[in-house]
Amino acid sequence: MKFLSDIPKPEGYIYLASPYTSENVGVKLIRHLCAESATAYIIEAGFSVYSPIVHMHFMAVNYNLTDRIPWHHINRPLLVACSELWILMIDGWQESVGLTGEILLARELSKPERYIYPSENAILVMEDH
Repeated sequence: MKFLSDIPKPEGYIYLASPYTSENVGVKLIRHLCAESATAYIIEAGFSVYSPIVHMHFMAVNYNLTDRIPWHHINRPLLVACSELWILMIDGWQESVGLTGEILLARELSKPERYIYPSENAILVMEDH
């Protein structure tokens, strides 16, 4: 395991993938807050990062877009353009259909993957998953 300070910064930006979809509105909010916190921590560590959950959550909720928009069509070009895919290992990450699709696309594009999880006052990066 490593800390963010041990990770070389990519030339481009990091695409931070995390689970989101749930029948439970509270679970969606918690997942958004986890992604937001991780994104802030990664930015504070000096990395450029994009999180579709952080970027889209409130718009999706406020305009009832969650089930009406094909999010993979919106996120695909951003994932194609990123330097690395980071996977936020929070509750639901292994079962998430959208996250699995992002991982498969990143592998198809030969994007480096890093698996991260929040710890108290830190983001830890897994050496191997």
